[in-house]
Parts: sequence; C-alpha cells; structure tokens
Amino acid sequence: MHKQYIKMLVCPSCHKELEWHIQEENEDRIINGKACCLGCNSEYEVKDEIAVFLTNELSRNDLWDQGESALEKFFKENTEIYNKLMNTPEEELNGADYWYKATYFEMKRDFATSSRMFKNAFKKIYTEDYINGWDSQMEFVIKNLQGEEPIIDIATGKGYLVEKILTETKNYVVVTDFSPTILLRNKEYYKAKDLYQRVSLIAFDARKAPFRDNSVVNMTSNMGLQNIEQPGEVVKELNRITKDNFMSVMFFINKDDKKHMDLLEKLSTTAYATKENAIETFTNSGWNIEICNSFLANIKPTPVSEIIEGSGIDGFPIEDTEVEFCVIKARKQESLEPSICKKISSFEEIINLEASKLRVVLAEFSKTDIVKASMGASPQVNQLLRDAFQDIDFNKERTEIGSVRITEVEDIYDKIVALINSRL
Repeated sequence: MHKQYIKMLVCPSCHKELEWHIQEENEDRIINGKACCLGCNSEYEVKDEIAVFLTNELSRNDLWDQGESALEKFFKENTEIYNKLMNTPEEELNGADYWYKATYFEMKRDFATSSRMFKNAFKKIYTEDYINGWDSQMEFVIKNLQGEEPIIDIATGKGYLVEKILTETKNYVVVTDFSPTILLRNKEYYKAKDLYQRVSLIAFDARKAPFRDNSVVNMTSNMGLQNIEQPGEVVKELNRITKDNFMSVMFFINKDDKKHMDLLEKLSTTAYATKENAIETFTNSGWNIEICNSFLANIKPTPVSEIIEGSGIDGFPIEDTEVEFCVIKARKQESLEPSICKKISSFEEIINLEASKLRVVLAEFSKTDIVKASMGASPQVNQLLRDAFQDIDFNKERTEIGSVRITEVEDIYDKIVALINSRL
C-alpha cells in the first residue's frame, strides 16, 4: 500500500485515528505492518503490500476464494475431465469450457495465456451488444474522471475498469475488494502487465470503509455494487467517504420483466435491478444522480459447460432479454441555492435553474417525461431542457411520442415542481 493513503485512513469500525507500526517498507510503500485503532483497539494488518481492513461484525461470502479452491480441487479429483479440457483444441470448446480453461491458466499465474483466452471467451459467452454496452461505459468513466487525483475503485473484482484506467490515464488507483484472494491475484496480474507501479490494494467491506469523511475525490465502481449485500448501507457509507462525485457502471432490467425480477427477488438483489430501484436507493442514501451514456443491449443466457457437467458462467439472464447499460454519476445532495432562493409555483419557473443542476434534479424522470414536459413549455424553458439534456434528440422523441393530452403534461409539471421544492 502506498504511504500517501495513510492520511486518508481511519478505523472502519469506529472511525477513530490509527496508530501505524511499520515493520517493512520501501520509499513509497508499506510492505508489512499493522494499524492499531486508538478508539476501539482494533488491529489491521498490512501483509505483502495488501492492507486488510476487514471487521469482525459483518459476515461476508468470499466467492473468489471458494471458486478458485473448488475448481482446483475438482480438477485434482477428476483427472479425466481435466485432461479432456486441457487437450481439447480451443476452437472446439464452447464458451463455458473456454472460460474454465482460461481460469485454470490464471490460477497457475500464466497471465499471458489466460488474458488472451479470457478476451476470446467473452466473445463466445456474451452477445456483441453486451460487450459493446459494457465497454462504452468504461470508456465514459475514463473520459469523465476529474484531474489526476487518486481513484478509489469499489468492489474491483478482477479489475477490468482499473486496467483501462491504468493504461489510459496517469492516475494512481486504490484497488479494493473484501476478498484478499482476489486482491492477491490482482497484485500479481498488474505486476505481470507492468501496471503495478500506481496500484495500492486494500481489503475492506464497502459497508464499513476505512476512509475519513469526505476524503475521496475520485470514486468508481464497475458493476460491483450490484453484487454487494445490503446495498442501502453501502451507498450511505460511500456517501460518507466521498468528497463529491461517484461514477458507477451498472446495467438495469426493465421493471416489467417479471421473470427476471422474480429471480432477483429470490436472490435479494433488487435494489439496483431497475433504473427506478437504483434511483430510489441512491436518493434515499443522500445522493443526487444522473443516468448517463445509456446503451440498450440484447443479451442471452450464458452457455453451460459441455465437459464439466452442470457448470455454467452466469445465472443471469435465464432467457433472452434487453438490459440498459449506463453510468450512474452520483453527487452528494445539496440545496439548490443560490440558483433559486424560494419555492417555485409553476413549471416555467425552472428557468431560474442552471442547466447542470436541473439535469441532476430531474434524473429520476424518464426521457419520455422530459420530452413531454418540453412540449407545453415556453421557448426559453425548451432551450433550458435541451441544454440540460443534450443526449436527448428532442425532435426525434417528439415525433415518436406524437400527440399528448394536456392533463398528462400538467401532471408531469406538478411532479417536477414538487421534486424541486422538496430539494430546497
């Protein structure tokens, strides 16, 4: 862990100061040591450059550790299956078996082979829409990073976004996950790729982060939030530690997709399942959000292994469906002052708001509602809406919507006015 982060860190349990005992170091990093809380006496270890700030009060399920251990054990106990997987030509393997073979090489730290194979495996497993949708979100995040401040990446997993950041920017990155297993893999992977110089690794549960209030300038996550337990607690905690902004790559299903909603309800992962749920979860946790760079993607169930009976890649989706990839740009909630100093009584009074703030406030409204609102508005308010939502083709959307009842437009106006007044 780079020494520069010591000043940002506190005890994740009680947020009191830490006393550092460094046992081994070099010019830039702590290699081995421990941090002792001066408030609750908790101790946290830095071992082989990985800082571990996990607390005892939260349960967690380290699937990375279980997955790799189980696969290696399975191959040792089933040599015939192992031999068939290893000896079958790559071009004859289906997507799932190709993925498992790549995973084996990664377990053996043959990153040159595994990286090549994982890249090919994505094409065998996921639709072109899925790959393009996800890639476009990562590129959007990189283009919208602010300055060269260090980036704290939440629930990094295998670090696809982090690798792009390290390759395309000069920012230092803190790679985080609650799994020390995956962080050790990332350390070795980034070293093999000659990208480790700007990387620090910290294990912690995002529900109890070891950072001071308002200490993080750049915070990102790449589809990690949707895999964390108790999501409401997570985004509240991230709100505490961030100074201002947070960008999270996500994808949503349609709220009317009953089969997949039922599946996610069984898994207790509905907080970010739909755009509406994500907006509610973030808003209730102290954020204003924008839904940016939307990309509608047709996706299909991932293949099941033909060699390792019953083994698949993803449990979602269970049938062909459409998802919306996007980046949630989240900013701490704040008063709308001084853009507007008193409650408004009519929709036309939004003219007193800046376009950037109007976009944030109206993020929970659909594109269709925004366009419908513009259809009965003055030229000045129309221009404001176009400035605020430059990603919307208003002329095209109006043509597709057609005629709208005035009562429907007035209902949208009332909702917008009520929302703005609630933020004052």
